[in-house]
Amino acid sequence: MVYPGDLLLTNSMTVGKAYISKIKGCIHDGWLLFHPKIDKLYPDYFYYLLNSHILRYKFAKKARGGVVRNLNILLVKSILIPIPFRGNQPNLEKQKEIANYLDSVYRKIRTLKEKIQHQITQLEEMKESILDEVFNSGGGGK
Repeated sequence: MVYPGDLLLTNSMTVGKAYISKIKGCIHDGWLLFHPKIDKLYPDYFYYLLNSHILRYKFAKKARGGVVRNLNILLVKSILIPIPFRGNQPNLEKQKEIANYLDSVYRKIRTLKEKIQHQITQLEEMKESILDEVFNSGGGGK
């Protein structure tokens, strides 16, 4: 069973892509399910960490198989992950700070992508309008 907030990792085909479940449901053997210890790992930090290029690269290197490459829990467990510590304890405040910073940056990136997509749409509409004007006017432009 998977519950909202659970962390999922693809272990087959496109290996090492992490997701946070937003629904209750069930998964098949193409997924690994994480129940991080809340007192050790801030879930959003762990999500970003799992999706980092460094860990995705490590997952890809660990994946086994010919045509269809797969991970399993033992392969994933063998990968060391960077966790900020303070003293002898995981630093949850630092993890939260990093996750909040990434949330902020990703929001800005999404906003910029939306603006750029809007501009692309406007340019496509302008192009269509010019083509309609040239070819429907019967002039041909020359």
